[in-house]
Amino acid sequence: INGAGRVTSSSNINISTEVQGKLTTNINLKKGTEFSENQILFKIKDSDARLLLIARKSNYLNLISNSLPDLKIDFTNSFEKWESFFNSIKVNSALPEFPNFSTNKEKNFIVSRSILSEYYSIKSEEERLKKYIITAPFNGSILEAFTDEGAIVNPGSPIINIIRKGDMEIEIPINPL
Repeated sequence: INGAGRVTSSSNINISTEVQGKLTTNINLKKGTEFSENQILFKIKDSDARLLLIARKSNYLNLISNSLPDLKIDFTNSFEKWESFFNSIKVNSALPEFPNFSTNKEKNFIVSRSILSEYYSIKSEEERLKKYIITAPFNGSILEAFTDEGAIVNPGSPIINIIRKGDMEIEIPINPL
């Protein structure tokens, strides 16, 4: 069978953002711009979110610090792990792994002080912070750009439409016989 058709990419996706902020990029957001897998396509200004996370970690340190004296008196065997956990928290780094509970009484104490819930709230914010940097899922090029550098983008707004490089398909119309 002979035929003529249009060559298209097998992977054509819209890249949008899950966060709001000012768009910055090191690549030209224009049709035909090529990029490599895992290359940063664009960033959203994250200084407000980063400072809010640092403030939240600081409050978390205060929360644990206020509980350490009670832990030392009521949970002597577990005090060292909680003090070590407290000392390993750095406001500019990801939270360390949460210690395991030795007893139900210890678990109830930690939960009643909101230490566990605040830990997971901060972990959630750390994950959200990762959404401010968008990297390329594959080698490809920009098919269409919906905005420019410096624009304020909102969650769900499409930023660029990209295609995979090298993985192409041919669309050939076939007449029914």
